[in-house]
Amino acid sequence: MKRRRLFLLLPLLCLSLSGCVDDRIKRASSLLNVKTQVAAKEFEAATTPALKAEVAKRYFDNAPTMTQVLEDYMFGRKPQSQPLPAPTP
Repeated sequence: MKRRRLFLLLPLLCLSLSGCVDDRIKRASSLLNVKTQVAAKEFEAATTPALKAEVAKRYFDNAPTMTQVLEDYMFGRKPQSQPLPAPTP
């Protein structure tokens, strides 16, 4: 009987802890997930190696910033904004 209670306690503990995650982390991870899926689809749809490289470059230019925001939220730091690049004339 004691084993059964311990076995039932584990899913209950997992369910209760999943609600303890900060909403900002959930939104940022969801956004990163969608961005990754879109980049994967664009990469597969690209017909030439140059187009594939362009898709990968765009993704890898933005992904580190997004993962840094997630890390900042997880460790309770205020996310630092990245300076915007100068517009091209």
